[in-house]
Amino acid sequence: MSVEFAKFMNWVSASSQLWIFDGVSANSSGVQLLKLRTEILHYLRNVPSFVHPTAKVDPTATIRGNVAIDAGAQILPNASIFGPAYIGKQSVVGNYSVLRRSVFLAQNSVVGNHCYCNECVIGPSTRISHYVNFSRSIIAANSTLSAFVLTATTRADKTPVQTKSGEVSKIGCSIGPNTFIGPHTIISPDISIGARCYIAPYLNVTEDLEDDKYVHIKQTIEVRENKVSVEHRERPGNFSVSTGGPAVARHFCGALLVTDDGCFILQQRDAGENIYNSGRIGLFGGRRYTNETIAAAAKREILEETGMEISFDDQNPLADVRFFEPDGSEIQSTVFLVTKVKTSDIRQNEGRGFKVLTFEAAAYHSGVTPLARTAITEYVKQNFLSAAPV
Repeated sequence: MSVEFAKFMNWVSASSQLWIFDGVSANSSGVQLLKLRTEILHYLRNVPSFVHPTAKVDPTATIRGNVAIDAGAQILPNASIFGPAYIGKQSVVGNYSVLRRSVFLAQNSVVGNHCYCNECVIGPSTRISHYVNFSRSIIAANSTLSAFVLTATTRADKTPVQTKSGEVSKIGCSIGPNTFIGPHTIISPDISIGARCYIAPYLNVTEDLEDDKYVHIKQTIEVRENKVSVEHRERPGNFSVSTGGPAVARHFCGALLVTDDGCFILQQRDAGENIYNSGRIGLFGGRRYTNETIAAAAKREILEETGMEISFDDQNPLADVRFFEPDGSEIQSTVFLVTKVKTSDIRQNEGRGFKVLTFEAAAYHSGVTPLARTAITEYVKQNFLSAAPV
């Protein structure tokens, strides 16, 4: 018996609450399920690193931290799992999915492609389809989350969630056993959905549902003569990253500001007809002048917009990309990285203020500019996805 296997078996025997998940969840209320989630995630803190000999982990997958992968489990190409996490017997984690920070995936369950799971408990024989965001929640045995389901964890105004057990900053939902959630459904924070429910597609669930409920939208369909025309498209746009081609219309130089706890400080831009990315949330920075070096332009822009004097190295940018404009011209963008920034260091001189966003919030905020998303993605790749595959 290997040392790793011995440690795993000791953890299994000491964590009895994990292995009675079926019986507890089948007859529990939403409050009890959320309590069970807390208990299971508490046990996960001590999970050892272990990959069962019969488990299959694709070489392109990233496994980081303490992750236990049980017998017969499959981790498909380009999946990423950040411990602590447990992947149960015969379970599957799909292509490009991310299981981040405390995930318990029980046996015989599936997390589909391109999913994001965070601080959640997923019951036995459960199916989570592709492009699902399942966070800070628990789903009981034999239930289904269809494509593009989102479990919200915060209020739009960022005020604390008034839960049944008190105020919390972030909380997801509880879903009972044998329940089906249709595609494109949003579940509000602290919602309890009972057992054997059926939620039809395109719903926003804002109230608790007791057991055995069927919910759908009644809609009126209008069919009439079409008077709207679609203009003819000559050819698709050029979406490639280019090192040549059309002339560069301007060169943006700026920086991604990151706090001590890994949040991103982004500029809330002014709104106006002649303002680039009007009203959106982007990086601090701006246009490079003729005969100005990239590092000098970034230093000047950051000083002008934040009051911080920072020197940059021309040879060490975080990202260097080009974006195409509708007229075929290009904007070259060079982004540097500044870490350990305190919001008190910033003296806002341009824009309407700044936003402090977590990676999760930035990923799902529709107002974040493409360049800011690219810079954040590159930062995450370089700092969190660089571990060697198992």
